[in-house]
Amino acid sequence: MSIECEGTKYFAISNLFVRSLDSDFFTFPAPYHIVVDSDKATIEICYANYYESPLVLDYIFDLFFYVMAFDGRICSFFLRSIHQKEDPRNESYGYKALYAFQPKLSVQNKSTLNEKTQLGQFYGSLLDIKQTILPNPRGHSR
Repeated sequence: MSIECEGTKYFAISNLFVRSLDSDFFTFPAPYHIVVDSDKATIEICYANYYESPLVLDYIFDLFFYVMAFDGRICSFFLRSIHQKEDPRNESYGYKALYAFQPKLSVQNKSTLNEKTQLGQFYGSLLDIKQTILPNPRGHSR
């Protein structure tokens, strides 16, 4: 799984939330590969199953999702006016599509979870578990 947005790699991604031009809302499972590049105004998305993914959408839509960084930060992305740049194609690992979007209409929000909130406590626990499982190259626990 590869999650990269604005040149930063992330640990986990949410479901993808989509709003169509007709104000219809859809939710799709988390992709196993997503790359957002504001410099090129493109988003690359990969799914194993074509029919249960936003790859079936061939019209303009807005996209919202959030990601969790390796240090426990939650970042949300809201991308406006997404449209197909290349048709989805079958790859050996599933389906891949390239979309374009309007960077000036997009919003990125980075927030740090503090330990005082329930959400912060949950992700703090998750961070502790991750540090127990994965080796820490810097030699310190936080």
